[in-house]
This record gives sequence, structure tokens and C-alpha cells, in this order.
Amino acid sequence: MKAVHAHQRPLSYLYATSPYTIPAYGTVPSQPVLLDVNWYNSWPRIRSIMISIAMLICSSTIIGLDIANLAIEGNKQNGASKLGSGTANVGAGIWSGSISFLAAIFIIVIIFSRNKRISATFALLAVILAFFFTIVLVGLAGNSVQNNLSKTERTNVEQIQDKLLIAILSIALLIITLCMTFFTMYTKVLFSSSTHKITMR
Repeated sequence: MKAVHAHQRPLSYLYATSPYTIPAYGTVPSQPVLLDVNWYNSWPRIRSIMISIAMLICSSTIIGLDIANLAIEGNKQNGASKLGSGTANVGAGIWSGSISFLAAIFIIVIIFSRNKRISATFALLAVILAFFFTIVLVGLAGNSVQNNLSKTERTNVEQIQDKLLIAILSIALLIITLCMTFFTMYTKVLFSSSTHKITMR
């Protein structure tokens, strides 16, 4: 028994080493892509605000004017209403103005977004869609105005509708100008960021 006790070692000797611990690894912050930084610094915020506000006002006005035009057309009596037929009574201003309104919201998102390159790309797609829909609206409204002006006898209600269509046509041309301004702004930032990235290489 003494021999057995002589070979026994204290427990403190057996567990002298420190217990295994899991090393803590800190998260390394990812560096932003150089191109995204250039977009963030180069994007014109003031012009974006001006374009978006102007598009919001113009698109809302077109929607309101077209609703008024359709309401007047729907209230005509004795079968004179042509609601749903003809280039001026199909609600083109409503759906075209709605898309332009949505494009303006996308432009506003760019201002508050950290990754302006992605936000501006989505806004570009929305503005392109609004641009083509507005061109269709200009064609429909212009055709209707041209046909109405060629008629000699026009009632007071029809003259009011003519003025509404002329107003819609004028504002639609302004929206097209705003879309082209956004295209120019996007292209300048795109090429300036790409050129800066090539120079840094």
C-alpha cells in the first residue's frame, strides 16, 4: 500500500496547465470598393433633389389633370362620352404619371443611400421606363390636340378638355427634359468614376 501511495501525484500537478480556451477573433471591417467611394463623393446631391422634386410635382399634376379630363368625359350625356376610346380618354396620363412619380422616388433614395452606385442604377432603370412611357403620352396627347384643333365647332366643355390636354402635353415635355438631365448626370458620374479607378491603378 505504501508503494502505491508513493507513486500517486497530487491533483494540482496533473492539472497544472491552463484549460483550453477558444481564441477570440475580431471582425475585420471590409474596405469599401474604390468605385463605390468615387460614386459617393461624385454624385450631385443638390441636382438630384431638384430633379426629383420637379418630377414629383410634374407627375402629380399630370395625374390630376388626366383624372379631371376623364371625369369631364364620363359626365357627358346623350351618348356623347367617349371614355375608354380615343387617344385622349384612355388614362395615359395616369399610368405615365405614376411611373414618373415612382422614378422620382428612386432618385430621392439615391440621396440617402450609402451605396449610390447601386441606387443610381435602379433609378436609371426607372427613369428610362418613365422616359419611354412619357414619350407615348406625348404622342397620344399631341395627336388628340391636333385632331381637336382641326374641328371648327367645339363646345365649352370640349374647349376645357383641349386646355387640359395642352397642359398635360407641356408638362410631359418637361418630364422628358428632366429624364434627359438625369441621363446626362448619371453618365458624367459613371465615366468620372471609371476614369478615376483606372488612374489609381
